[in-house]
Amino acid sequence: MRAFVDAKVFSTALSQVEKVIQKSSIPVLAGMLVRFSDGGCSLTGEDITTWVTVKLPARGDDFSFVIEKPQTALKACRYFEGEMLLELIDGKTKYPKMVLSCGRRSGEFDTLPAKDYPTLPEPGEGISFRTNAASLRK
Repeated sequence: MRAFVDAKVFSTALSQVEKVIQKSSIPVLAGMLVRFSDGGCSLTGEDITTWVTVKLPARGDDFSFVIEKPQTALKACRYFEGEMLLELIDGKTKYPKMVLSCGRRSGEFDTLPAKDYPTLPEPGEGISFRTNAASLRK
């Protein structure tokens, strides 16, 4: 399974979502859900009370997984530029490896199954939030 994304856009999204993730004794809760589907990629992180999802354009296969240590992947992504290949190796095992490749640089990272990640709660009808747009942008 493989997909292509812009390395800088992926790195920026990874950085935004990583800020929400707290250290946890449960590995999947310290991870970040990555889902490729319908020509896009979504990165989701949570700390039980706060959920953040960032969506970006992508192309390739539809698949999902949890990056076990997103901080490590973020450090590697900062050195990538241009189109980046994201690939799951040995997808038939319970814990496949994720490989990020961009030009001559690449990195391999541990993953967990997406099915183990908590389900994002759906907001109820009639719920709205107000915020200052400038504060939200920061």
